[in-house]
Amino acid sequence: MRFSNQISALLMVFAETAMGATSPDCVADKYQLYTEAQRTWQQGLTQLVVDVAPGYEDLAQRYLEDQLRLIELRELEMAYFAHAAPAKLRMQQPLNSWLSLSKTDRQQVASESERYAQLRGQERAARSRPAHPSGANLREIMKNEIMTSSEYKDLLQEFLEATKAAEAIKC
Repeated sequence: MRFSNQISALLMVFAETAMGATSPDCVADKYQLYTEAQRTWQQGLTQLVVDVAPGYEDLAQRYLEDQLRLIELRELEMAYFAHAAPAKLRMQQPLNSWLSLSKTDRQQVASESERYAQLRGQERAARSRPAHPSGANLREIMKNEIMTSSEYKDLLQEFLEATKAAEAIKC
């Protein structure tokens, strides 16, 4: 009888601990919803740029590829650390601040994920390429035409709502 009381007490402690613990899958899924919102935002913004300034389509696609790569890198980092070292994540912060990784942390993920290592190589190459000659012109169009448009504001509102929905998920 005494042994069963101890087991019951241990099970209750375990159950309370498990209920208070954050599920790595939930954390990764929550962050994935956020990255999906980011992808949708970036794709919508790129389409808006192309609609307003079709002559910049190639540059807009280049920037989109850069942004999608960064989103995937963060998604892989989150998935890795949610399972391997959740203490590295700043989950008390907004989703866009959950990751604050060192070079060593990133090397650790790269040693475990071939896809991550590949994306990191692509990211380094993208950062080292010279600035596009039309980049300044596109930034001016963004500032003066796109960001002041109702289409941009609607797209931004959709992104903010999707981010808020992801933030609301309790893990």
